[in-house]
Amino acid sequence: MQASATLPSEELARAAYNALAFLPARALVKTARIELSPAGLRVTGTDAYAIGQDTAPVEDYDGPPGGVTLHVGRDALGDLDTAGRKDKRGFGRLDLMPGDGLVFRPGNNDTPSTAQDASAQADERMWGMLDSLFTRLEGRPAALPE
Repeated sequence: MQASATLPSEELARAAYNALAFLPARALVKTARIELSPAGLRVTGTDAYAIGQDTAPVEDYDGPPGGVTLHVGRDALGDLDTAGRKDKRGFGRLDLMPGDGLVFRPGNNDTPSTAQDASAQADERMWGMLDSLFTRLEGRPAALPE
């Protein structure tokens, strides 16, 4: 099952960059998780000591109601960051195809950014523990007021 959506390129770049900041080249964890759903795009990166997660709004989502998830390497996050920042038209199209990969088509008709699905390299046990942590933190007041 695949999913696609239109989203602000700058927001995609920000989300990819923020997750990349938590996925250094020599990290124990080799992949970041990208989730696309009607609620938006969520990108999560971790080095097993700290975790970073960012979101971006989406428009005209087309895919399963529960969304789709895949994992990509740190190079793919860098490519998405670069492509999103270069797109001066403002909106691009993101396609996620679990088992295959992703394609981001910038609105400026620049070369699409692609990445292979690296879910086979993901440690599902570790990601399950991270999901558990985020579930416990949801709804709690922020430690620092905004």
